[in-house]
Amino acid sequence: MAEKREDGGPAFPILNGNCNMPGGMSLRDWFAGQSVYVAYRNFADGERDQWEASDVAADAYGLADALLTERQK
Repeated sequence: MAEKREDGGPAFPILNGNCNMPGGMSLRDWFAGQSVYVAYRNFADGERDQWEASDVAADAYGLADALLTERQK
């Protein structure tokens, strides 16, 4: 069974009275989306024809995981 990854909970929870209704993207996904430009620039500053989109995505999620780890301190 796959280990559940910490995702930070919902990025934009919907608060409805006493009921917190999580929905939409996770905080991890939002952090990765915010980090994707930095991750892309790490590759694009070199030779543009040598990067893969999957490498950019992996780096963006790596940055997101680092942000979540730092946030927990």
